[in-house]
Amino acid sequence: PDDLAPLLARQEAQWQALAVPYGLALTVNMAPAPCALDADSLQILLRNLVDNALRYTPAPGAVAVSCGVEEGRSYLRVADTGPGIAQDMHERVFERFVRPGGAQHPGSRLGLSIVRRIAERHGAQIMLGAGLQGRGLAVTLVFPAA
Repeated sequence: PDDLAPLLARQEAQWQALAVPYGLALTVNMAPAPCALDADSLQILLRNLVDNALRYTPAPGAVAVSCGVEEGRSYLRVADTGPGIAQDMHERVFERFVRPGGAQHPGSRLGLSIVRRIAERHGAQIMLGAGLQGRGLAVTLVFPAA
């Protein structure tokens, strides 16, 4: 099987550079996370998640990208200190053209629908939860056991 950690390592410098103009601290924590993956589509998924986290998190804030294994399954997580997404919107944000809370940021509004499609192709489960420091948003993908 492939591993998520090298995928994150290859993009860390780029993400750090993207975080600077936003005034955000970005951390990447990698532990081995073996799973069957299509690197090209997972890079698109990560780009969408990290871009959303950077775009919606006000400065001074933080974004953390991580991968590893929990309960025998590999995971990938992007968490932030942004405004988060209301619980009643958790399912709808994955629909095309839906933007939580009428957010006025530029973009196609296709990001999370693309994320869902790529996750489904990998057999991964997507969960939304509380982000960093008890606020914001964490998007976690849990992959099938390797």
